[in-house]
Amino acid sequence: MRRLKTLACVVLCIGAALCQPPANKDIETRNTIGQLCGEFSHVDSRTAAKDSGTLEKTTPLAAITLRVYARGKLACCADLVPLAEEKSGADGQFTFKSVKPGSYWLVALVAGREYKLSFQLRRPTNSSPSCSHQKFEIDDFGDFRLIRLVGHL
Repeated sequence: MRRLKTLACVVLCIGAALCQPPANKDIETRNTIGQLCGEFSHVDSRTAAKDSGTLEKTTPLAAITLRVYARGKLACCADLVPLAEEKSGADGQFTFKSVKPGSYWLVALVAGREYKLSFQLRRPTNSSPSCSHQKFEIDDFGDFRLIRLVGHL
């Protein structure tokens, strides 16, 4: 009886896993942008910012190498040649002007470590966020994410 319960549990878990939407579709939906530009920064959640009362401190990262790779069926990015490379400015700002719409990896080289973010680049529209409203952040846990600011403060 115990084996039967264990087997039933395994079958249910496998069934649930197979019914989940593919993770890549979720990433593509969340990380779809109209232009590849913005501010690159580090989020330190271990240090409270005294003046703002928040639990995180965000610091722009200057002179960071950012590379764009085509995203296909291969994992990023050992055997791939970068399509474009830029450095972030003193305020963490960067812009890639020559990258055409498609599926890509954005790789940031920070202190000898690579941070990788997959994204979809679409043609810009009137509703596409401006470069000043896009933030690309890494945190002290190694996560790399895209933040889009909406509205005016």
